[in-house]
Amino acid sequence: MSSTTTSTSPAGTVPPSAPGDSGTLSSVIIALATSSSGTIAQGPPSSGTIAQGPPSSGTPAPGNSTHTGLAAGAVAGIAVGAGVACLLIGAVATYFFLSLYVQDISRSRERKESQQPPSIPVEEHLPQPAEDRKVEFDVGTLSTLIEQHVENFYHRDPVNAADIKSLEAEFPRGLGRQRVKGELVADKETRWVALRQYIAAVLVAGMSPYGDTERTFLPREVVTFLRSVTPPKERDSGKSLLSLLLTILKLTFRPPRKAFSDIYNAWRAFSAYLLRPSSSTEAAETSIANILNVLNRVLHPFAIRESEPERAKSLKDILKRAAKLGLLLFEQRENWEFRWPEMEHGERVQAVAVFPALIKGGGMVVRGAEVERV
Repeated sequence: MSSTTTSTSPAGTVPPSAPGDSGTLSSVIIALATSSSGTIAQGPPSSGTIAQGPPSSGTPAPGNSTHTGLAAGAVAGIAVGAGVACLLIGAVATYFFLSLYVQDISRSRERKESQQPPSIPVEEHLPQPAEDRKVEFDVGTLSTLIEQHVENFYHRDPVNAADIKSLEAEFPRGLGRQRVKGELVADKETRWVALRQYIAAVLVAGMSPYGDTERTFLPREVVTFLRSVTPPKERDSGKSLLSLLLTILKLTFRPPRKAFSDIYNAWRAFSAYLLRPSSSTEAAETSIANILNVLNRVLHPFAIRESEPERAKSLKDILKRAAKLGLLLFEQRENWEFRWPEMEHGERVQAVAVFPALIKGGGMVVRGAEVERV
């Protein structure tokens, strides 16, 4: 009985095989192809299988890694969507709370208005302001009537010096150096100009809210009140330190001129509306009669005697027209005033203002002054 001896080869070597053993040849070829990945163990001749070496520790080889997280683009998209959602939620919440706040304010205002008496739009009941053209036309008509009255009813004959002095004494204040001198009344060439200025000065003084209570075309209550209230004006109080301090105190604690003007215009419009029933031309007959008496007494020495009835009637009609014009100017919502021009008279008078300029709002000249060369 013969025995078979089997030799064991070192690890990693291929034992010799008998020629013609096809299984062993296949094992050699496979071992050569996979020599870098493991060891080949000799199995039993009958099995013809190759035992793979022990597996690696579990670390994946480079190039064969597996990704389990989200991509960067997906993360950015989620962040943008979350931000937009927060903004929308905040906008809706803001709109909701603002709506509640507005509704609360509206309810509070409605409660206050319900507790207060209903307001009356009083300005709607005031007379509508007259157009500048109408006022200018009325003033021009009054000046023309005065000129015609003087030329038709007064002579140029010599008169007494006492009559001239009487006219000078009755001249209304406010003209200052613009007032004509007595020699213009005495001169037959300039008498009509002087008489025109005198009559115009009397009528303008009667239309002024700050005029004489006995010679005014306006309600006496208005003139009496306004004579105690003078608009603030900038006056020179001197150059001393005490005067300067007093001026600063006055400017600090009194209302500014613009505020005074606005308050005065509003008061005047309301007063004219309240006094309108009692401030018509018929109710002003007493004032018209007083002014007419003064004019007749002063102008009588210069009047043509043959035309006395017509002259008195013409003069009264002029006074009535002046009274209407005075009330019209007083009830306007803007301040209207007459302003005599500044004219310097030297040794000889060369020009005389026979009618003042009409100023609106303190600076707008609606109608210029009438000046006659002499």
